[in-house]
Amino acid sequence: VQAVGGPSSYRPQARNTERHSPRQAREQIAHIVREVGKRTGNRRLARAGSRSVKTIGVKIAPYVEPEQARRRNFSLDYFYDMIRCEQSGCERPFPEQEEL
Repeated sequence: VQAVGGPSSYRPQARNTERHSPRQAREQIAHIVREVGKRTGNRRLARAGSRSVKTIGVKIAPYVEPEQARRRNFSLDYFYDMIRCEQSGCERPFPEQEEL
């Protein structure tokens, strides 16, 4: 919220994103951006669509709290483990790969 619109009393609830497709996730983010725009009087943000989320994402990324996000998305948790070299894909294959 701070990243896209400055101070606002709007605080959306954190939700599990594991079951969302990329399109659904973008639309959810766009909804939050539109709400921030409405509440702060920013017309550009109030009209933001899901296609503009990628552009706005550059501003949002520094505000993402990885530990909080990891608890709500298993694949993101797995990704963070891999880039932190806490485990390798050989030691802990992604669950979809285990079934093959």
